[in-house]
Amino acid sequence: MSLDFEAVNAHLEQALLPLGIDPHAVFLNQIADVIGEQIVMSRSLLEEVLHHLEQGVEPTYDQGLHGLFSAPETFDAALRVHNLRLPAVERVIRDLLEQR
Repeated sequence: MSLDFEAVNAHLEQALLPLGIDPHAVFLNQIADVIGEQIVMSRSLLEEVLHHLEQGVEPTYDQGLHGLFSAPETFDAALRVHNLRLPAVERVIRDLLEQR
């Protein structure tokens, strides 16, 4: 099944814009370990959702290694997004996977 980019984008905007979240301006960043905080992955929320839909797999994020930020390639606490949590992102992806 091919992904409908516009439908996914519309779903994300409908779910997140009421929270003041722009899915294009929030990034899910991952570090290799909590000691060095070397970034190993950084995607916009939209890219992250599309990635998991393409894989057909629901994510399970580790709170210590994954975070939501207002900039790519960072784990700076000052840039952390506070009005969205990782379980909410997991839920959005799960809902979209179930709709397929």
